[in-house]
Formats: sequence, structure tokens, C-alpha cells
Amino acid sequence: MKKQDQSTRGLTVAITVPETVEEFDSCAGATGAALAFANAESIYRSILPKAWKAVFAAAEVQWGITREQVGTKTNKAGEELPVLESDKDFGAKLRASVEAPELQAYLQGCCDEIGFDVSKTGRSKKPAAVFYAQADQLLAKVAGGETDLDTIQTGITNLGLTVEIETSEDGSIDRDSLAEALQVVFKNMALPGLG
Repeated sequence: MKKQDQSTRGLTVAITVPETVEEFDSCAGATGAALAFANAESIYRSILPKAWKAVFAAAEVQWGITREQVGTKTNKAGEELPVLESDKDFGAKLRASVEAPELQAYLQGCCDEIGFDVSKTGRSKKPAAVFYAQADQLLAKVAGGETDLDTIQTGITNLGLTVEIETSEDGSIDRDSLAEALQVVFKNMALPGLG
């Protein structure tokens, strides 16, 4: 065991913590406790937030459901920014509006694309795999006649964003362009004051 300094509300305390996985398991009274705890923490703090943000970002385009503006706030530059309903309220609205199996499948697809990636990575100009997964789901809906480019473009425009989705030479929606557009939606929905 060792002492580890931990900051809390402006103060620092020294807490006795295990130095090894074996010590953690012993303190927990169960073999494998350290790994189980690490997995649960990673899922709760990293994977599920990423997946839900992807679902929230796609909600307008995927199901026509938007976050309601609940107020405004002023930033340091004096600009008024919209404040949208909380993740908790928006998640409840999605669960009430979208059939559970469909929402479950969409969330599962996002989790599958994210995988167990809990590393901190730098910014990439290429859209993340989760946006390609969302693009593929939308392209399947286009192919099935459930939606079209105009509907997708209108959904993004209704969010106050100007993103042009390109088409291929044959007139089909360009997958890369659609994934980039979904990433822009995600980034703007995740801005402070907007979520």
C-alpha cells in the first residue's frame, strides 16, 4: 500500500491506496476486482458518454428529434448563446419518442464502433469510426427509401449549421462527406452552453 495525494474541493488529502492489482483485489475481497472496477469505470466514464453524444448528435437527422432551447447564457465576449435541454432530459425524450429496439440498436452500433478505446488520443482530421457507422446507417435508410439527402441536409440546417454534404459522380451521397457532416453536428452539439 502507498499514500497518494488527491485534490478535492481546493484541498489535498493523502489516501492509502493499493500499489498492485493483487493488493486491490485483496482490499476488495475478490479476485479480479481491479479489472472489473477498471472495466466498469471505463465504460461509465469513457465509452457510454462517447456513444450517447454520438446518438444525441444524430437525433435530428436520424429521427427528427431536436433538443429544445431552455434559455440563453452570455459568454465572456458578451454574445448570447443558446442553452439546450440537458443530456438527461434529451435522453428521456429520445427514449419516449423512439422505439426501444431501434434506439438500443443505434446505441449498440455506436458502442461497437467505439470499442474499448479508453486512450486519450490527439485530434484527427478524419472523422472517427463512430461517425462512419452513423453515416452507414443513414445510407442504409436512404437505400431503403426511408430518407433522402434533402431530409438529412434540412435536419442539419435546422440545427443552425451550414454543412454541405457532397454527392458522388453517380448522384449518391458521399460516405466521407456524410461522416464529416455528422462529426460537425457532434462537435457543435458538444460545445459548452449547447448541451
